[in-house]
Amino acid sequence: MKAIYYEFFHIPKQGKLRERVLMSHVALTAVLIIVYLLAISGSAYAFHTWATRMDSTLMAANFEVEIEIAGPEGNEVELQEQSDGMLVASLEEPGLYEVVLEPGGTAETGFATVQINGEEYITAQLGVSVEDEDEYRDELRFNIQVYEPATIGVMSHWGTSTAYVAYTDGDIDEGFYLIGDEHIEVGDPAALLAQTEAEETEDEYIEEFEEAEYSDEYEEYSEYEEYSEYEEYSEYEE
Repeated sequence: MKAIYYEFFHIPKQGKLRERVLMSHVALTAVLIIVYLLAISGSAYAFHTWATRMDSTLMAANFEVEIEIAGPEGNEVELQEQSDGMLVASLEEPGLYEVVLEPGGTAETGFATVQINGEEYITAQLGVSVEDEDEYRDELRFNIQVYEPATIGVMSHWGTSTAYVAYTDGDIDEGFYLIGDEHIEVGDPAALLAQTEAEETEDEYIEEFEEAEYSDEYEEYSEYEEYSEYEEYSEYEE
């Protein structure tokens, strides 16, 4: 080994540097650079593979609530998806709306936040129960009695809500934690009744006005007919 060192790598303090030694140092430097680049490339590839797998793992589990809203006439209410993923619907007609939420996606459990005219509600867990894995909630139903135009928005969330813990501990208002079969009222029934009565009164007034107008026209027509018959009879007598 010593002979090889003196032959290829020894640099004398005095005297001329041999060409063989110079080329050996250049070759060794090139080899070290290649090894360094290979190590950097391997680390970058390993990190990229790990990041891709992590991203795939996170994206694989998602929770998307499936929503159906039936209007007062049984018609299905159309939903629009916003850029943030919230599903929004307008409840324009007064009456009773039935809302059905069902779990969807690949996550085993999740919940939804429901906003109705600025009021926020949180649903119970949908899918696999938090307390018992053998229990499964396949849907959640509640009704909305609309007395004035309303907007409902539903946002899906993966995992367990903090409201679930607060609800089990009795630290949350039950009215804002939806467990099913709730009846939510939007607007003032008295205001809707007053508006309905005003509209009915207006319709009755219009109907009476039209009837009176028709009666006046009929009387004018009758008088004209009688006058025409009298003129014809007078001409005949002459």
